[in-house]
Amino acid sequence: MNKLATILVILFFAVQAGARPAETAHKVKYPGGKTYMFRVMLKDKHGTPFTLAKPRAYLSEKALARRRRQNIAVDSTDLPVNPAYVKAIRRIGVDVVSQSKWNNTVLVRGTDIRQLRSVDALGCVAGIKLVWTSPDSINKPSYRLKYHKEFNRWDTISQNRYGVTREQVEMIGGVKMHDHGFRGRGMTVAVL
Repeated sequence: MNKLATILVILFFAVQAGARPAETAHKVKYPGGKTYMFRVMLKDKHGTPFTLAKPRAYLSEKALARRRRQNIAVDSTDLPVNPAYVKAIRRIGVDVVSQSKWNNTVLVRGTDIRQLRSVDALGCVAGIKLVWTSPDSINKPSYRLKYHKEFNRWDTISQNRYGVTREQVEMIGGVKMHDHGFRGRGMTVAVL
């Protein structure tokens, strides 16, 4: 009985040692170093060079035509983020990744957390929020050892104009829309 217990304990530890992920030995530093991203909420849009009276300076003709058709007035959320505020944020030394005129926010990135937090001290900033932190390290990319050299003839269905996506297109009513002549031409889809 004692021998069996010893063998089981040895077997348990052998399996545990082999069960460790191989990736832990193949970690590499995150490219570009430790990185942080903050959402910077701005207080207002005062002092902006843009005005509600001249929306052509920041809205496309297509957007203005759609607003006229739908009786939607241009308001302060349509004004771009104040360029002077963005310039002040950049002067601190952080990268401005994107801006949201509707939310009146700026997304910033940097490697020095103190520098990023100093953005909060600017007079135009209502607050900041940490939205992303890079990992310290990532798994080293591995190279595929196996791959298919031949095309899988079952990947598409030749008798069907939608191929293997037919079920998905049917779920959203796409087949009926196409049958009635709707093809999406002239439509703009917003990707946020």
